[in-house]
Amino acid sequence: TGLTVNGRTELNDRLTIGDDIWMTAGQGVYVLNGAGMKTTAANDLDFFAGTTNTQRMRIAANGRVGIGTTSPQDKLEVTDGMLTLDSGASGDLTGVRIRDDGTNNWTILYRTWEDDDLEIYNEMANKVAIIFKPDNKVGIGTHTPDHPFQVGTNTSNGNGAYVSAGGNWTNTSDRNTK
Repeated sequence: TGLTVNGRTELNDRLTIGDDIWMTAGQGVYVLNGAGMKTTAANDLDFFAGTTNTQRMRIAANGRVGIGTTSPQDKLEVTDGMLTLDSGASGDLTGVRIRDDGTNNWTILYRTWEDDDLEIYNEMANKVAIIFKPDNKVGIGTHTPDHPFQVGTNTSNGNGAYVSAGGNWTNTSDRNTK
């Protein structure tokens, strides 16, 4: 017993099914005109894939999303895998923005148009706090470190300190200018 549908079928009201819905390869579920997928009561929404009918993702009733886990502990939890952010095109931004109550506070950015820099950006001060350069130089308080590790904007004018390639710490700050 069952219902077999070949072609497109439209429903203008609720359809209640007490068992699984099976679709042949290449078929899918389409949600049109702003409609959404819902669960009733306080149920989780689970997504299964593969020939073993393995759960791949869950949207828990409390709003948490789990990929690779059935009990996500945070808003988004990825278990047993990598989370990849891809700009999609050269010259685009890739990053993570950290907000407090809707206000941009910090951003971790990968900038492909700026020599492939990785930056921790202070949105409140509107400047780079820490930068990691492709040549393995790290700068704190400078966007262009001249040394493997540099603190401050300019180590030649008494405003900063650095670690040389040989591992020596040099403090160029001048006490008289403080």
